[in-house]
Amino acid sequence: MDAREWFVAGSSALAGGEWAVARDCFESALSLEESAEALDGLALAVWWLNDPDAALELRARAFARLRHDGRDTEATTVAIWLARQHRSLFRRTEMADGWLSRARSLLTSLPDEGSLRGWLILAESEIGPPHPRAADPADQALRIGRERGDRDLEIMALTRRGACTVTGGGIAEGLSDLHEAMTAATSGEGHDVQYVGEALCTLMEVAGLIGDPGVVEPWATFMVGFRSSYAFGPLLPFETQSATDLISAFCTGCCGGVYLVTGRLDAAEEQLVRAVAQMARTGLRPRCLHPVADLVALRVLQGRLEEAETLIAGFENDLDCAPSAAALDLALGRPPGDRADPACRGRGPRHHRPGRRHPPAARRAPRLRRDRRDPPRLTAA
Repeated sequence: MDAREWFVAGSSALAGGEWAVARDCFESALSLEESAEALDGLALAVWWLNDPDAALELRARAFARLRHDGRDTEATTVAIWLARQHRSLFRRTEMADGWLSRARSLLTSLPDEGSLRGWLILAESEIGPPHPRAADPADQALRIGRERGDRDLEIMALTRRGACTVTGGGIAEGLSDLHEAMTAATSGEGHDVQYVGEALCTLMEVAGLIGDPGVVEPWATFMVGFRSSYAFGPLLPFETQSATDLISAFCTGCCGGVYLVTGRLDAAEEQLVRAVAQMARTGLRPRCLHPVADLVALRVLQGRLEEAETLIAGFENDLDCAPSAAALDLALGRPPGDRADPACRGRGPRHHRPGRRHPPAARRAPRLRRDRRDPPRLTAA
């Protein structure tokens, strides 16, 4: 087979969710001839195989080749993608800002921006945690997505606008946006299955923020119960992945949360342990709700309180982990936040997630009460 034939085979495997097969095909193509397309295909394959560092390096190389070839529209697309990944996965603010600046510069010379202006605006709205002020640019990106017929952009802009609206107190309106985005994503309206994962991750994060896992439960049940060829329409035409396998490839922590909400505790444990180990090994930041929070909650439900205590050390003051820390304190019969016993000393500093802010105590309190009240919901079959 020549380089072109290997590339076509890799593209077919990538479209069908056969990430390892796609990787091997693209590597074979590149061994014969380097091209921007093969570099980009290999980047996406290894990204789904949980090697984001390699994916970002490969897409940066693809960007350079696209620029040398004068294909600036495609290069701009890659630059925006790189900016979003550097920010969301690694919190590499300077690198993310650099790629966004490059995308802005390239946009000025394009004869037809298409929907790229909307993607740039969306990426700019994602600088920092969800905030009510970011709802307006997300709305602008949404209008561009709809005008240009870019369903992926529409899904992501709805997701961002919904999250930002919720943080401003508009819970009903924000959740309406998020559920609309999930409907569009899971029915297969979009073209890139990555954005199914992103929409679910954001919904999981918002559910954690408002202390209500019930908003995720219907979608979690749907994904656990159906094959991806049904759940995601034309996004994955081949039955090579279950819906939860797909979500696991995107975010193991999110997949663990899906299993936890639907009562599949063994599967949840497997995914959450993997997610925590991956974060420790790679330095990745969580895409959505911190997997330590869910794993501690699971350990409390299992009565494995000593393991929960070990896990939560260093994360008690993280916004995502605070409810699980409070549930652990309650199970141990001690006042919330009282961790002065010798077993908890000397375990290192307590961390806040970069870019996350603790809400006022009055806003946190309902979330903690609801999490204490609802553990049986997590164990429902």
